[in-house]
Amino acid sequence: MSAPLSGHELSSEQIAAVKDALVKSFNLDRFTMMVRRRLGLRIADEVGVDSGFRKVVDDFVELAIEQAWVEQLVRAARAELPGSSRIVAVALQLQIDPDIPPPPADDDPDRLQKLVRERAPSVNYADYLQRLTQLGRQLCRVEYGNAQAGGTGWLVAPDLVLTNYHVAKPVHENHVTWSNVICRFDCFVDTAPGAKPPGAEVGLAAEWLVDHSVFTENDRVGTGPEPTDAALDYALLRLARAIGAESTPEGTTRGFLTVSATPPTVMAGDITLVVQHAGGRPLELAFGAVTGYNNGGTRFRHDANTEPGSSGSPVLTVLLQPFGLHHAGGPGKEFKYNQGIPLRRIVSVMANKPGVPAFWSPVLSA
Repeated sequence: MSAPLSGHELSSEQIAAVKDALVKSFNLDRFTMMVRRRLGLRIADEVGVDSGFRKVVDDFVELAIEQAWVEQLVRAARAELPGSSRIVAVALQLQIDPDIPPPPADDDPDRLQKLVRERAPSVNYADYLQRLTQLGRQLCRVEYGNAQAGGTGWLVAPDLVLTNYHVAKPVHENHVTWSNVICRFDCFVDTAPGAKPPGAEVGLAAEWLVDHSVFTENDRVGTGPEPTDAALDYALLRLARAIGAESTPEGTTRGFLTVSATPPTVMAGDITLVVQHAGGRPLELAFGAVTGYNNGGTRFRHDANTEPGSSGSPVLTVLLQPFGLHHAGGPGKEFKYNQGIPLRRIVSVMANKPGVPAFWSPVLSA
């Protein structure tokens, strides 16, 4: 299957058609709301908003072209205004309308196969398996001592692990001694009761908490104000040694997950993978889909299954690109979703803090 439209595949006439359809179908307030609710983006954080709506749309579409999410933008507009003839027309022109199947490759009436899910690219099996294996080496189970699992973490630099603040909170508040914390990598199999868990153990550095952001009462019980950028529930931990620069049992460098300053832009229906130590068990993989965003774009929701111990797991696209930090289930039994923090928000906040090492790359990599 072909990759989603990058924007670089569009002609100048098609780009102009996208801009024109958006300008004539929205006003600034409705466009801002649509982008935030359906793409988790805040227009004012991405482009200037003081030069008129036409300029906002022009700049925003150009940004979508540069960062390869024009398709998501058009789909979001189509979902927001399903009755807009202008949006429908431009979606059909770009052949990205979800209701219109792609044309068959030939006119064979006996053709039995179909490309049904447009935003689900096919991948090479051997390459994918190799990448997934390497990724597994870059995750750890965060333990509070005596192999008591507190959550999941993942390397974002050779000696830096990203997880949730609520995973690190018992240590930060001195309920757990920092020197007793172990990040256990390569934990893939169960052991007999009482036996030493498998994997490579790394402790925390004495100055272990590089940066953090708290969570809110809204995350816990679903009431009160929505969380802002001051409450993104992340913790960046420094390890006692740079395990990411060391070799794995396969003889490769362990490495770390590459985080982009502009992570993939995802929308409802996109496939997600959560790699996690659910229930404190050996590393597992859960599949689901994005289901939407909160009103402020500080949380996204997904339906991949998680359990205690999953907190701090990376949430990945089907191409294994991290775009979120899983942190909680929907508060209360009535909320049938799990929830994550967009990495775009986390990186944006970190980038404005002095002393935080810039572990992210400036552009999205495949």
